[in-house]
Amino acid sequence: MASFTIEKFQDLVERLGYTIYYQQAIKCECYYNEQPRTTCKYCHGSGYRYLPIKKTNAIATTLQGSNELNIQGLREPGTAYITPKIEIVMGYRDRIIFPEVESKYSQTVDMLENSTSNFYREIKRVLFILQGDHVYEEGIDFKISEDRYSLIFTSADKPKKGTKLSVLYMTSPSYLVMDLIHELRSTKVDKDSVKPYTAKLPNQYLIKREDFVYNNTINEKIPSILEVEREKELERRKAEEEMCRFDE
Repeated sequence: MASFTIEKFQDLVERLGYTIYYQQAIKCECYYNEQPRTTCKYCHGSGYRYLPIKKTNAIATTLQGSNELNIQGLREPGTAYITPKIEIVMGYRDRIIFPEVESKYSQTVDMLENSTSNFYREIKRVLFILQGDHVYEEGIDFKISEDRYSLIFTSADKPKKGTKLSVLYMTSPSYLVMDLIHELRSTKVDKDSVKPYTAKLPNQYLIKREDFVYNNTINEKIPSILEVEREKELERRKAEEEMCRFDE
């Protein structure tokens, strides 16, 4: 394994890293006697709320000794070690979403008038819907809503209002930071330098699969991947329009 350098690591993250959506955790105001309120409408009893999403890259790694980097995958059941870019500093309970990875999830939802109640997570695709002995099919009986957090029934043979539906679907896995493995990590750099200096090395974090919780992001639900990309595109167009007005 080649010696570790900061420049090589940053390049490695860009080329081989996962795209991640990163949300900082903030303790909820409902805490009383160091216990969150289970009926809190903001955190839903988790004790933490989440700031708006930031997009960055990270790799699943181990760092051995002080100068060697080993690349891993998300292999351990329910847990992984990740290392983001050097400038990213994560904290306990921060949320990491992997939009490029699919995971299978099952839950029950309620049937409303013509659509279901909200799902815990963004729906990438529906695998199976069951109510009693009746199986519903995508494209025939229902479609995924535009924000991808509920299902809209389009057939006359729809479930009755108040019915419970069992759903198996694919979504993006979500993890929480559970331990700051290498919070204090640095190295002496003396190559091609007149005076040696101490350089910060990337932090490593232990993350664990999260129980899916809907709508505990401050002032918004967790944006779907499509919503995030749409917002980025609108920001880009707005910046281009402002540049055009400036040039005039």
